[in-house]
Amino acid sequence: MVEIVGTKHTHWSYEEEVRILWPLEGLHENGGLYFAPFSDGFILKEVFLGPTTKWGTEDIKEAIDDADVKTISTRLSFQEFKVVKQENPKLWKRRKDD
Repeated sequence: MVEIVGTKHTHWSYEEEVRILWPLEGLHENGGLYFAPFSDGFILKEVFLGPTTKWGTEDIKEAIDDADVKTISTRLSFQEFKVVKQENPKLWKRRKDD
């Protein structure tokens, strides 16, 4: 099981994703999804908003309410099969209704 969950295709290696296996006992459950609390050893540092998300960067900042967490807007790459940071802040979606 650990080998399957920890396996990621090399095409997605640019994401630098970290996967953590966590026991479900004691976690907050909502609609079949389980949530672990953040702590000194489990810190949220960045939130990447996918290219098709309905949420904007300001919506996420308000929901998180932590000035140290970066919100990053993304787009589909023009030349490769991957998601990349939207470098032009003028194109970032700021609010859900934008």
